Amino acid sequence: MSSTPASLAAGLIDATVELIWRQWGPLGGSVSVADGVSGHAHAIIDPEALLLGSLCLAERERRFDDVAASWVKTNSTLLSVQRLKNLLPAFPRGAAARLGGAADVAIAGKDLRWASIAHPGREPLGRDNKLRATQVRFLHSATLMLQLRQGMGVGVKADVLSYLLATWHNGRSWASTAAVTEAIGYTSAAVRRAADDLARARFIDLPNVASAASMSQRMYSAEPARWVQTLGVGNIEPGWRFWRERFSLVAAILETERQLEGKPVSDYALGVTLRELLEAHRSAFVRNDAVREDVLLDGGDDWVATFSAATMALATWIRNSG
Repeated sequence: MSSTPASLAAGLIDATVELIWRQWGPLGGSVSVADGVSGHAHAIIDPEALLLGSLCLAERERRFDDVAASWVKTNSTLLSVQRLKNLLPAFPRGAAARLGGAADVAIAGKDLRWASIAHPGREPLGRDNKLRATQVRFLHSATLMLQLRQGMGVGVKADVLSYLLATWHNGRSWASTAAVTEAIGYTSAAVRRAADDLARARFIDLPNVASAASMSQRMYSAEPARWVQTLGVGNIEPGWRFWRERFSLVAAILETERQLEGKPVSDYALGVTLRELLEAHRSAFVRNDAVREDVLLDGGDDWVATFSAATMALATWIRNSG
């Protein structure tokens, strides 16, 4: 085997590491140019996805552990333990033990909600007690999810509103219960209850039709112009970026690399592995039209070329969109 999954996806892994550093900055994480930070995060940050992605990539970027530990110690009350549980299955199995280390940090800080995700095989998080993060300051729309949680409480309602505000483009955009559920990772029943409550409070809108209240698949919308002055964040960057899918893809690539390390793997077996990665994580490529469909189509069973082209295209999108 002349190539490996990680070597073929090197551009994507590097772009994801850079993105994670860019996202920790607005959240109060201690980052610098030396960490590969160029510019600022623009798209709305998904905090649970960011934590899980950081933990899964910590072997590649050791300081992720340190920043994550310090940030959880300072800001754990802004994270949804239930949502962490919901997102966890999308990541490799080892992520549960890594998350257990974060739970230890939160529990030590008296946030006992995290006891439900303590893990017997947990790995210690962070190398020391040095302060590497501060409390989140809500200065930019990238921190919208956490800002709404600070004001509304940690839960489904704040996250539903975050998603709807992010999906507004140049005109009104409507999102179904199913679309919101798929994006934020709660159950459809929880999303519907939360969204209906927000609509009754006139925080969000329902279609102006007589049957809207009885629709089996309700549609919802939220106009950013009604919120930006109150929140003080300027323009809200349009587009929900589905960071969970992108972080879990890179985590899967690195986990596959570990599983293959030291084993003889034929070119055919490598091709099968790459094809399985593409198929299992297709949403990471096609969400937001990040990668053209034709790039994912195999031309003559050359999965090495297909995988390389797809991951490079996604790396370019991440650098331009994150």
